[in-house]
Amino acid sequence: LGGQQVPCVEQAKGLGFILDKYLTFNDQVNSMVTKASRRLHYLRLLTKQGTSVVDLVQVYITLIRPVFEYGNVLLVGCSKEQERQMERVQRRALWIISLGGRREVPPLPMLKERRE
Repeated sequence: LGGQQVPCVEQAKGLGFILDKYLTFNDQVNSMVTKASRRLHYLRLLTKQGTSVVDLVQVYITLIRPVFEYGNVLLVGCSKEQERQMERVQRRALWIISLGGRREVPPLPMLKERRE
């Protein structure tokens, strides 16, 4: 570019998305899972305060699910293990909302279905 050689790197981050040189998306998915898992703490706190299921689902949809939906077009070709990692966080969120299965929670579409 402009007469200068572009350096070769193992991974690059642009617009909040991590791309490695093999386009495996491992680092990106791990980053997303970590970020979303940290946000589950908000659900735990609100559940302990007695927040309704409807409000907790809305908190999940507003604060946690967007972490997985950002750049979802690039993740259409992610591996089955990466899909399971992301889906595990959604299942944990629903487990927290349901108080360990003691409350009825409306079904949410799988993250893979939302990407397609």
